[in-house]
Amino acid sequence: MMDRRRQNRPQARSLGRHARQRPVRRPVQRRTRKSRIRRARRDYTLLALDFFVRIVRSIKAGYQRTRKLRHFRALSTFAAIVFIISVGTIIFHAASRPNALEIYLDETQIGVVRLEGNREITLDYITRHAMARLGGRLDGSRVQLTGEIRANPVRLSVGAPSLTFDNLISGLVDVLDYYVYGAAILVDGAEVALLPSVVAAENALNSFAYSFRVNTDAAFSHQFLQEVTVARRYVHDTELMMAEEAVNALGSTQSTPEIYTVQSGDTFLQIAVNMRMTPTALSARNPNINPDVLFVGQTLFVVRTAPILNVMTIETYGNEIITRINGVVQ
Repeated sequence: MMDRRRQNRPQARSLGRHARQRPVRRPVQRRTRKSRIRRARRDYTLLALDFFVRIVRSIKAGYQRTRKLRHFRALSTFAAIVFIISVGTIIFHAASRPNALEIYLDETQIGVVRLEGNREITLDYITRHAMARLGGRLDGSRVQLTGEIRANPVRLSVGAPSLTFDNLISGLVDVLDYYVYGAAILVDGAEVALLPSVVAAENALNSFAYSFRVNTDAAFSHQFLQEVTVARRYVHDTELMMAEEAVNALGSTQSTPEIYTVQSGDTFLQIAVNMRMTPTALSARNPNINPDVLFVGQTLFVVRTAPILNVMTIETYGNEIITRINGVVQ
């Protein structure tokens, strides 16, 4: 069996342990000129293709960078435009924003007041303060305005003249046209004095009565001889009286034309004195009457001048009681 295998194998020379194996000689391929030319062409083609690819890549990268740069420039330009418009709008709004109010009463300008930062000054704010200031002057009486207060927003330049808020309210109150829910003093139904409140009317009546007081140490009481009432109603501000004016109006006199019938014992001079007329004035009204000859039942045209309000005062000092009418002892 082994012999057969050996026979089928090619004969080989037995090598020793340290014997060298001779390399197999292969046929040497000689480089021809044609193969070198082909190789060079191939290398140049690859170089050209690589160069072309590099150029294309660089162009593409530059184009992409250019697009990015253009996009950035567009965004920057848009952002700059938006910023400039915003800043311009803010500056324009700040420059044109009203910083003052022109106050008018109907068509009359009262003044200009600057808007303060620490408080909000509006038309309602101004009106409420004016009404409160006016109510304080009139002892808290109710007020009804007849004019219209208007406010016109304006822009004042730096250094332009303007009023302070307090000066504006004072000036506005001085020119307001209004009705006051005040009180009228009526004597026998006739209107004598108009005051801003019932309290002011009562104080005026008491002042008038106490003006006839003589002994300040004596107990004092008074009584009006006419019917005196105090009625509430709206009074125009031009008709209102101060306390002193009301007292003077109560102490004034009124003249009433009358026909006087001569009584027994009357004289021409006595009739003139009783009517608070001068003899000359009485003669002028009765030119056909002889002053020296009067008879009972004869009529004379007279003008009776009498106080509007008569007051009877009673002073009690110890056991002494003194009664006076309009300061005249009775």
